[in-house]
Amino acid sequence: MKKIKEKKIKNAFLISLAVFVLIVILAIITIFIVQDGGSVKLVADEEYQNLQSITIDAHKTDITVQRSASDKVYLEIKSRQKDNYQITNDNDNLKVTFSSSLCLLGCHLDEEVILYLPDNYQNNLYLSTTSGDIETIYLNTNASLITTSGDVDVHLAIKDFEIKTNTKRGEIDLSRKSIKGANNIVDITTTSGDIDVE
Repeated sequence: MKKIKEKKIKNAFLISLAVFVLIVILAIITIFIVQDGGSVKLVADEEYQNLQSITIDAHKTDITVQRSASDKVYLEIKSRQKDNYQITNDNDNLKVTFSSSLCLLGCHLDEEVILYLPDNYQNNLYLSTTSGDIETIYLNTNASLITTSGDVDVHLAIKDFEIKTNTKRGEIDLSRKSIKGANNIVDITTTSGDIDVE
């Protein structure tokens, strides 16, 4: 009788443990679905003129700078979420700020900011991201490029400029075309990442 009672207790414990593990697995799957939020979509498509400065402050977001086909600045934001950023334009000072979201077991937001700069934009550019990458396919102005664990990749700059790049764990890649100008100033800082000049 005692053995039967012990067996029932043991079975009840195993069933409870199995139910608990199943609940945890379902919770993890739900978190991934909520964080994933569906497919990546274009959630912002803006254009600007006569800007005095551009600041982008992101967290898990990749930032790419390309050349504009016109004399306007274009801003595109691609994300799985629609409400995780704020765009302000005070006195022609454009600022894009992303909210920090809770990430359990990693985030899969696939956020990207694409900034198109025209040839006539000669003012300051501040780009900052925590774990995203910064890539400048086209750069024609002074720039501050800061990332904590992402990579910084500077392909091309077409005028004299000052670039400040800072990363703790990411790599910094500069093309020789981007730094060969006589008046170019490049300030590079990395804690444990690599610096490559190709």
